[in-house]
Amino acid sequence: MEQQKQVVKSFFPRVTVGGIEIDVCSEIELTKLICDQAILDRSGDKHCRLVFDANGHGIALAAFDQSYREALQQAEIVHADGQALIWASQFFCDQKITERTATTDLIHSVGRVASDSEVKIFFLGAKPAVISSAADRFRSLYPKANLVGFRDGYFAGDQVSEVVSQINASQADILFIGLGKPREQLFSQQIKNQLQVSWVITAGGCFDFLAGNAPRAPGWMQSMGLEWLYRLLQDPKRLFWRYLWTNSVAIFLLIFKSGKKVNNK
Repeated sequence: MEQQKQVVKSFFPRVTVGGIEIDVCSEIELTKLICDQAILDRSGDKHCRLVFDANGHGIALAAFDQSYREALQQAEIVHADGQALIWASQFFCDQKITERTATTDLIHSVGRVASDSEVKIFFLGAKPAVISSAADRFRSLYPKANLVGFRDGYFAGDQVSEVVSQINASQADILFIGLGKPREQLFSQQIKNQLQVSWVITAGGCFDFLAGNAPRAPGWMQSMGLEWLYRLLQDPKRLFWRYLWTNSVAIFLLIFKSGKKVNNK
């Protein structure tokens, strides 16, 4: 428990949005940091760092789930994966977040940069068929990127050590984990000290999008912060009550729990 209370170094300025400290960075800045640091770590022992995404669902969840909230506080980077967070920072914060860094875009950005370096990537999460298709498509899109392995997210608790061993044996620099909130954040924190990677990046349902099983919203809906609505229309039975609850809570928190500027630690 003492380790969980340690102060975590942040790489970017931070602002409080919806009660969560969010890093002020662009997709280009975040991608460059991730890949450059992965290369630098080759010259010494790798120190695993956590990159968590934050959106309306995460903000609402953090208000009621202490374990998830504490996991966010211990991440080296929490980036804004939701347009509403950008707007809230622009209205209420001294320092504004200029753009959304969606994980569904970040994984492609990392793939492009990794194509010009020796950065190694591992995928963990989703169903077996989905993660296999996502890996195939990633390799097709970025043939020069080094995807060194993948594994589905359906494993039991007594298989965790096996999963960690598989990741470490691959000598990956970057691990994308897509297990859904809050499991992926809690799991990342759980195995952090056992991993020999430079970065763990939570990916949510990113592998479904990468595999082509879930289409992205049109650009105009993304820019208007309506990607959640597009997803709701695609799967109303599963998402209606979740979005009804999370959006209501998130709107309240974005209005009343935003605005305090946080200096680099």
